Formats: sequence, C-alpha cells, structure tokens
Amino acid sequence: MSPLFGPILAQAITLGIGDRTEVRYIASDDKYFEAATTPQVGLSVDWKHTTLSLGYNPSFTVKPLDSEPRNLLIFHNGSLSGSYRWQHSTLTLSETIGYGELNFVSQALTTGLPPGGNKTPATGGATPPTGGATPPTGGTTPGGTTGTPPAGGNAQLAHQRGTTEGLSYATSITSLRLLHAASALLTLTGEVGYAITGSVGSTRSEDYPTVKGPRLQLSASYRVSRRDALTATVSTQYGIASTGYKALYGVANGSWSHVLSRHSSTLLGSGLSVSRNSQPDGTVAVSIYPTFTSSIGYSSQLERGTWTLGTGVSAAPALDVVAAAVDPRLSVFATTGWSRDRFTSALNVNSVISLAEPDAKGAFSTVNSSLTFGYRLGEAVSVDTGVRSTWQRFEGQNTIPLTWAAFLGLTFGMSFPLTGGA
Repeated sequence: MSPLFGPILAQAITLGIGDRTEVRYIASDDKYFEAATTPQVGLSVDWKHTTLSLGYNPSFTVKPLDSEPRNLLIFHNGSLSGSYRWQHSTLTLSETIGYGELNFVSQALTTGLPPGGNKTPATGGATPPTGGATPPTGGTTPGGTTGTPPAGGNAQLAHQRGTTEGLSYATSITSLRLLHAASALLTLTGEVGYAITGSVGSTRSEDYPTVKGPRLQLSASYRVSRRDALTATVSTQYGIASTGYKALYGVANGSWSHVLSRHSSTLLGSGLSVSRNSQPDGTVAVSIYPTFTSSIGYSSQLERGTWTLGTGVSAAPALDVVAAAVDPRLSVFATTGWSRDRFTSALNVNSVISLAEPDAKGAFSTVNSSLTFGYRLGEAVSVDTGVRSTWQRFEGQNTIPLTWAAFLGLTFGMSFPLTGGA
C-alpha cells in the first residue's frame, strides 16, 4: 500500500444521510395542499486535532398538489466547515451557501425535526436562511429552558413581506469562531463573519435587495457556582443594501443563569444597544435602546413520562437595513411538551410584537404556534403530525393573514462509519 494513503485511511470517516418529507394542507384566503422534502447528505473526516465536514441538503416544494398548474420550488443549500483543536482551544471556519426559490408563507409554516425526532446527520448542512444573517446575541440557556429569547437584540439584515411566492434567493454566510476554555470555570469566545443575502435573477425584487456586511462578537462565560453562571457579550454588525442604505449596530449585554432546583432554572439579562442608519440622501439617524430578557424552564416526571415547560419574554430593537429603520420589539414565547418512550408531544407559541406605531417604518409583528405529536418507529425513522399557524404584519399591512396548516411528516436520519481511527 502506498504510504500516501496512510494518513487518509487512518482517520475516522463518517457518512450521514437523512430526509424530511411532509404533506401540508394550508388554509388561509386560499386553501390548497403542498408537499415538501429535504434530503440530506453529509461527510465528516476526523483527525487527531482536525475535523472537516461537508454537507448538502436541498429542499423541494410542490404547490399546489390538488390543482393545476403545479409549481416546483427548489432551494439548494450546502455547507463546509473545518475545526482545529489544540490544548483548551478550538478554531472553526465555516461557509454556508444557498440558492434557489423560496415561498415565505411555506417557510413560516415549516419547522425542522419533530420534537423528539431522529437526529439529522451530524455532518449535514443547515436550513436555508430566509431573512438574512442574524448574529448570535450571547447569554447562556440554563438547563431545562428551551427557546430562550435573545438578550441582546437583533441586527436584521433583511425583512420578510411574507406574500412573495417563487422568489429566487441567494445567501452566503462565512464565519470564523475561536473558543477557548481559559479554566474550568471561564470560557471565552470570539467570532467574526460576513454575510451576503438577497433576491436574484428574473424575480429580483426591490423588497429583497442584496444586503451584505461583516459582524463581530466577543463573549465570556463564567460559572460562579454549580447553580450560577454569568455571561457578558459584546457584538457589532454592519450592513449595506444595494439600494444605498447603510446601518451599523452594536450591543453589549450581560446575563445570569440560575438553577433553582433539580427541575427548574432561570435566565435574566439586560444590556444596551446603539444603532446608526444612513440613507442615500445623507440623512443619518442614531438610536439607543435598552435590552432585557427573562425566562424560566421546568421539567419533571409525569405519568411515567417527562413533562417540560418553558416561558420567557425579551425586549430589544431590530435594525432593518432594507427599511432603514430601527423597530423596538417585544418577544414572548411559551412551550410545553410531554414524552414517554417513543411518543412525544409539544405545544409552542412564539410572538414578536413591534412597540412602534403599527404603520411605522420597519414595524414588524408576527405570531407563530404549533401543536405536534410524534412517534419513533425505529432507530432511524419517526412520524409526526399536528397543526401550525402563523400571522405577520409589516408597516401596518397584513403580509401574511392568519394562516394555519395541518401536516403529516416522515423523518429519517442515520450515519455510517466508513472507516475507523488508528
């Protein structure tokens, strides 16, 4: 055997495959059936200090199923990442790209895996972004709490008008992240990234112009005790739209997570955000807003199963580069679920409410909810069914009227080791 093959065959190579297929009945001003499938394939190669991962997961949506003409929307999504580990540090470089056609009504009524469902391949890509790149906002999620709202606001690179169908869209998100465990109690994280997103091709829309810009985030997390942890985060993001609008956003916030008991935990955080909007005519606006977040999570045994409950509220502005506006928003979420053996169920409600006047520039509000029941048929396959609903309003107009969907889904995911390590 050639010695050139030694370094390759001596490593651990894993192939992951999966698929999520779903049929939905959508009821709004119009009623119709649609079907969507998202196959996934990923390859991961592990060395002693290095991991390289490659993933591809396109999505295919057919709408409507019950009448002519039928439209097929295809969105391609791929990812490539590499990590290098040494001593107490990990450096990760990743790139995610997406291109294809999107229907934002379908996107609003679509979720990922069912609660308790099978894992997607560990090496697979991410769900296609539909609203630009939102930087992480820091803060830690205490054990038992899910869906904790961000504590530091949201620098939104693009907004959704919801009613667009068959829009050609493209995204590119590049990220370089360094994580360093300074001690058993202190963890430091730094991340820089660059994002480009917007409509392309013959369906290019001024409502979805090209928006691009870099972002930076620094955070430190310190575990004070077995029950308490403190996190401080500073982040900034710059965005420029093809329409000439420019925006700079910065936020500093701190959070405290506390484990109340074996069954419950809380998160409390606050901070300050500063934004600067620049219009093509030279007009500049500077805004300063406080940020706040609070959440609580609870879990316990119930009827030989596990019951979980979480709720929280946060207040933070969203910077809309496309609308050249800062929109102060209040976010509220509540989630509960019960699982036993192979059965899972979950009820989720998430809302984002603009605190500005309903018809103010950039004012965006939305409410989403879902009720899901799932059953794991085997190690690699699960089925789920339920209902979802959504509603959106932008600048005083209902961009998505109250819409609900009943769905039936099948999820498959598994991984195969192609070779073992030395």
